[in-house]
Amino acid sequence: MAAYFFDSSALVKRYIVEAGAAYVNSALTDRLASRFIAHLTLAEVTAAMVRRLTSDAAAAAIARFVLDIDLVLLTVNMDNELVEDAVALIQLHKLRGCDALQLAAALRVFASGYYPDLVFVCAGDELNRAAVAEGLAAENPNRYP
Repeated sequence: MAAYFFDSSALVKRYIVEAGAAYVNSALTDRLASRFIAHLTLAEVTAAMVRRLTSDAAAAAIARFVLDIDLVLLTVNMDNELVEDAVALIQLHKLRGCDALQLAAALRVFASGYYPDLVFVCAGDELNRAAVAEGLAAENPNRYP
């Protein structure tokens, strides 16, 4: 069964049409797939919508995002252990703080053993390289029309 972990840079393409949106929408509508996000993604995606869309468009996009959270997205909660894992990833891969938190959350899902084919979906090549170095498959949705 397919499983995806969406970094904010990829998930935002569901609500703001840009390169890679078709890939993200396809993965989010795959009825057999499991889809994960970090709790941090709620703030990051909401901020992107509010900053890049008009007030009315942002309100509609946020409502769709909330519906997706309720219906199709599983959220990985943030805790002290996750932050400590992120710090280790920062030191190892020289990542930004929020990027490291995203990767630490994905690695938590992967480490559960339930999703051995988890795909880390991120629009940033640097973070994708770190994900691959940590044993995850990674996809950059920008590489798809």
